[in-house]
Amino acid sequence: MPEEKIRRIFLEYPEVIYGFTDIAYSTYADSYQSALVFAVPYGEQLTLETYSEAKFEKGIQDAKAVVEKILAQLKKVLDESEVTYDIPPAVQNNETELAAPFSFKYAAVNAGLGWIGKNDVVITPKYGPRVRLSAVLIKAQFTYGRKILKSQCPEDCRKCVDACPYKALHNVQWDSSSFRNDIIDYKLCNEKRSLFAAALGRKSACGLCMAACPFGGYKMNHKIVSLPREVWAGTVIPMRYTTENYFDVKIEKKEEGYGVEICKCRFDAPVSHYPEEYDFPDKLYQEHWEKAYAWGIVEEREDGPGLLACIETCPEEWSNRLVVTELWVHESLRRQGIGRRLMAIAKEQAVLEHRRAIILETQSCNAGAISFYEQEGFELIGFDSCCYSNRDRERKEVRVNMGYFFRTKAQEVREKLVLRKERETDYHKTEQMVLDAFWNKHHMGCDEHLLVHKLRGSEAYLPELSRVAVIGEEIVGVICYARAMLKQGERTKEILLFGPLCVAPAWQGCGIGGRLLKETLGTAREMGYEGVVIFGEPDYYPRQGFQTCDRFGITTIDGKNFDAFLGIELAEGGLKGFGGRFLVPEVYEDLSPEENELFTKNFRTPEKQRFPGQWD
Repeated sequence: MPEEKIRRIFLEYPEVIYGFTDIAYSTYADSYQSALVFAVPYGEQLTLETYSEAKFEKGIQDAKAVVEKILAQLKKVLDESEVTYDIPPAVQNNETELAAPFSFKYAAVNAGLGWIGKNDVVITPKYGPRVRLSAVLIKAQFTYGRKILKSQCPEDCRKCVDACPYKALHNVQWDSSSFRNDIIDYKLCNEKRSLFAAALGRKSACGLCMAACPFGGYKMNHKIVSLPREVWAGTVIPMRYTTENYFDVKIEKKEEGYGVEICKCRFDAPVSHYPEEYDFPDKLYQEHWEKAYAWGIVEEREDGPGLLACIETCPEEWSNRLVVTELWVHESLRRQGIGRRLMAIAKEQAVLEHRRAIILETQSCNAGAISFYEQEGFELIGFDSCCYSNRDRERKEVRVNMGYFFRTKAQEVREKLVLRKERETDYHKTEQMVLDAFWNKHHMGCDEHLLVHKLRGSEAYLPELSRVAVIGEEIVGVICYARAMLKQGERTKEILLFGPLCVAPAWQGCGIGGRLLKETLGTAREMGYEGVVIFGEPDYYPRQGFQTCDRFGITTIDGKNFDAFLGIELAEGGLKGFGGRFLVPEVYEDLSPEENELFTKNFRTPEKQRFPGQWD
């Protein structure tokens, strides 16, 4: 399989985004199974403030040179692998339909690189539309990306639409059922660009709709960092916004109960709200949020660090929900995807802490916020018609409660889960799943995916005992076993160690980890192993029958014991009858940060971030 060789090529180009997709949808499907599609960013990530046609054309040509260099390397690898392939042309093959034989755009969406924007080009989260696409059709199967089925552009954003000098864009939100002419009058766009052919010797590049896009460009310079309580407690958040719409809340007493109607309406004139209106302004780390944690974007100023955006969360332990207590983005940074990035942190925290839902409050007059939360998957869960005053309904400022739910898939697990040995074609998918499960869990980032990769080449690894959990074509869980030793004086005893044991975030809480553990412990017992020692979650493994190792007279190599050092006997006296010090296979300790950083470039990763409960 050429997949690993292809991925090695892209290690040389860390700035390039790439992925694989099946092409069953394409007329090329009879000859090829897959497409490799990649996006090379333009050298200068232009915005409207820095845009010129000459700069944009240079960016296109610079990216084209990188594309050609990568294609040459890919051709060499594919030729050596004796794999059938084709490099489809990037240019349109006629001036009537203005379409290329193979759509790079559609392949990029199917490979998960991005979505189609209101400007009818691929929008990548990292670079926005400022990329040049290319593709290779290959007669082989690969680890495919996750298809993107709908636009992630804010519904009310029309920056590209307004930037088009020819009014060729229709302000239409794309989804997988959309047609090109729904989004753009592509013939008008081509006609206007062609007017410059005589003067330029080519059509005008005209990248104004790309330069206007708030995704990518300069926004990625804004790093989200943790905001320590001791530094930021009491910081006032200047919540101000202007709105043209509100949601009118009507409550009617009826004979059989109550009727509630919530309708979107328009103010006679735009209404603005400012923090000065309220007796209790929004602040970070208010005393009643005892376990709050905050993240944000900070800029250095002469008088000290200043806040440009933030999100604060606090667990509601009794209900196992996570509360978003504050979310704010400065006016100058709005509609650049920063709110989405901040909310992604709250969702990640909720998954790491196994929360059942995320909840928050906003106001019925803040129609923009409600629209944003709905795009993020939140739904109405209630309201309070007298939270701020006894005239909230009259003032059109009713407290609105919204919730985001982590749906259980227990029924699907019961019907479709398969546990089996890992195959070579699973390797990258397994490693990506492990990364997704551990990312930012114990540290910023993770290295467990590298451990899985290195384990397979270790003499200690036990592939005959290790298992992956599969639903359809998706790897949803894994448990990896290795030989370990107990040492008592000069005597040694072979026992088992497993790790990682993990489940994909979207499938956690469905019993998959327990199934993996129960089946493999039974198999290990049948194979004659007498005990297992691990380093694991003290809140989870005791429920599966594990006990702290001091019960068995076992310590770490340096004589220590702690709650996360656990064991289970597979035969009576299998651990306690020997005791001693636990010797971990070398592969578990041979994970350098430098090696991990390089290896991780092969994978789709969120931002590294600090979370409460991490070990360092």
